[in-house]
Amino acid sequence: MAIVAVYQELKRRRGLAGGFFDFPPAHFERVAHLESAVFFRVSDANAAAGMACGVMFDGMIHLLHIAITDDGSRKDASYMLMGTMLEFARERRLLLALGGLPNSADEGVRRFKARWSNRRAPVHLLRLVNDRPSYAAMTREVAGSSYFPAYRAPSPDVPADA
Repeated sequence: MAIVAVYQELKRRRGLAGGFFDFPPAHFERVAHLESAVFFRVSDANAAAGMACGVMFDGMIHLLHIAITDDGSRKDASYMLMGTMLEFARERRLLLALGGLPNSADEGVRRFKARWSNRRAPVHLLRLVNDRPSYAAMTREVAGSSYFPAYRAPSPDVPADA
């Protein structure tokens, strides 16, 4: 899958290995098999410069991932990609859901979401566990972690450049 290579480059560039955003290739394969999955790509003559994926349901496109290559960053691929997604949503009368924005969000993230949102609405984040025995089994090695979900907590044993 093309998005895997683009995302791997982003992980390396941003030092995301071992943290919450360290998604393996299988994650993208599972998303691709969803009936509601949608992928976007901008490229030049040589390769993908940026990609994004999301899922469509209930009148919305929920953006899951956006990844821009080093070369794409120099060529404003993020603007082309976001513009394409916004137009796609507009044509289908869908809300482009970019996720929440905590009060502590960095100004760049705040600007990005304001620039590309086609509507604003409150977002409420919950910490729910529906299957406590399964969650307990998944978090046994990180018991006591305040990170949620604990099984996605950054590992202190994994170097940032892994």
